[in-house]
Amino acid sequence: MDQNRSETAAHNKPGAFSPFRIFDWLATWLVNRRLPLMVATIGMVLTLPGLWLGWQTDDHLHRASFTDEFPVMADARRPFWDMFAFVKEGTLESSGVIERGELPWWTPPNFKIAFFRPVAGITHWIDYKLWPHSPWIMHAQSIAWYGLTVFLAAILFRRLSVSPIVAGLAALVYAMCDGNGLPAVWLANRNATLAACFGVCTLLAYDWWRRSGVKLGAFLAPIALLAAVLGNEGAVAAGAYLVAYALFIDPDRTWRRFAALVPCAVVGVAWWLMYRALGYGAVGSGVYIDPANNFLEFAWAFVQRAPVLICGLFAVPPSDAHIMMSVEAYRIFWIASLGVVAIGVLQMLPQLRAHKTMRFALMGTLLSIVPPTATFASDRLLMFAGIGAAMIVAQLIVSSSQAIATTPRMRFSRFVGACLIVIHLIIAPLGLVTAAHNVRKFGNASEHAGLTLPHDDKIVNQRLMVVSSPSGFLFSFAKIFAATQHRPVALKTLSLGSGVYDVRVERIDDRTLLVSQEGGWLMLPGQWPKNDPSQFTWVGTQYLFQTFDVLFRDGQPFTVGQRIKLSDCTLEIAKLTEDARPATVRFEFAKPLEDDSYRWVYWKDNGYAEFELLKVGESVTLPAPRPTL
Repeated sequence: MDQNRSETAAHNKPGAFSPFRIFDWLATWLVNRRLPLMVATIGMVLTLPGLWLGWQTDDHLHRASFTDEFPVMADARRPFWDMFAFVKEGTLESSGVIERGELPWWTPPNFKIAFFRPVAGITHWIDYKLWPHSPWIMHAQSIAWYGLTVFLAAILFRRLSVSPIVAGLAALVYAMCDGNGLPAVWLANRNATLAACFGVCTLLAYDWWRRSGVKLGAFLAPIALLAAVLGNEGAVAAGAYLVAYALFIDPDRTWRRFAALVPCAVVGVAWWLMYRALGYGAVGSGVYIDPANNFLEFAWAFVQRAPVLICGLFAVPPSDAHIMMSVEAYRIFWIASLGVVAIGVLQMLPQLRAHKTMRFALMGTLLSIVPPTATFASDRLLMFAGIGAAMIVAQLIVSSSQAIATTPRMRFSRFVGACLIVIHLIIAPLGLVTAAHNVRKFGNASEHAGLTLPHDDKIVNQRLMVVSSPSGFLFSFAKIFAATQHRPVALKTLSLGSGVYDVRVERIDDRTLLVSQEGGWLMLPGQWPKNDPSQFTWVGTQYLFQTFDVLFRDGQPFTVGQRIKLSDCTLEIAKLTEDARPATVRFEFAKPLEDDSYRWVYWKDNGYAEFELLKVGESVTLPAPRPTL
């Protein structure tokens, strides 16, 4: 114990406050033999606000997939292994989701977003079989899974770290990581926690076999890996740590250390082949990139996103901040993130030379960053990368606490260590506590919008025409929420204008509207119409809603004259932007616009309001929809 205390002695001036004093206060506690249970408890306590979060956004869709409570959403019913298969390969047209308006009209014919996560699905199936009306119990299950993940990670750190105090600090850092908050408190994101839990089990079993000689570990590791990838495909990151283990930790320094990976590799390859053969994956989306189909696009996305994700792991702000940035602001964020990476490399060099566990942690972290770059950067995707990052942060804090500030390098080392203490032991737990609030903000926006939709009995037999909306995505969840409140909703909808720009509507004849948007539909996130510079901001929620719209279409170009036919409406692309996105669209309806089978709304203030139909030859410019989160 005295050795551990001396390990953590910080060289502070008498009477002066230093972040290292926080570390000193924790020193004895960090080597307690009950630490795994203690940090698991801390992680669960910090995520307890999630108990009162209820159902948010995707959760309502999952409710409909498991229960018969919402007849209007009967099409959402699916088996537990397909609860994350939103649109499967080849089913877009036959499912009628565009005809009903569940997906927007710009969705391409080859579109699919389908994930195979049966291990996660069965935990939700249990929820809706045993306590379907008690979301707090569902959240309790998610929080319990998070606690188990932290507990197992703490054991892993004790087995692999340089010293007990480094292991204890790594466990505490991981337990309080704010990026773990959403998977712990948002029901729809439980799959990430499950994948991390079984991924840690994989590493523990593998280490148990390779260093302790327990042959059962050779059998359990591939099984745990299979459970991990069937929980969330991001668990392929467990393979990153297995490779790093073989290179730096495995006591056998011959070729056999790589041969030992074969059982896990077979599981990974078999899972991937099955995943592809069953038609799972993502195609046609501007948010999800399938590396197997678009490797070059994925490689470029990695360059754009990896530095920001690494910054989110080790520093501030979280990588999620980019989603509300303009392109110009993001460039600055990206360059600053590179600076964080450079500082981290300089600080780690002495530790990398001295400790093989640091080399293991760094390689595992960097390779674990690769899968999350297939979608927009978010700290909630970093539960695997966070394992190695926690080990790195702990080692850097401990080593900097021992540095005597007699040289510029040592003073800088202590400054970095102090920053890490503030970020990971003070700021991060605050982010974990507020994770539920952050999920609720968007949920509240869609719920409020849902309550403003028409809900009289006539609406069930009408097609609801949404002339303007911040995002087709927001409108979809507004309708879903209204349905879960047992309010009458339109069985068919159509989003005409969608985006955070002014919408110009012109009535051509009794059945035709010409709709134009500033900057066009599907503007890439972070961009802004060049002819509307007065509305440009460096940071704003408008960029968030841009991301939601491109979820349903990648960069596939449109053509002038291209038609999209629905049962009661034909859309024709009348004008394109310079990059082949719709700028003006002609909507020709089967009946006069005043027909009672249609209902018209637009975005006003912070919800939907009745839209007064124009007379033939009239036009109106609707202000840009800007919802409040």
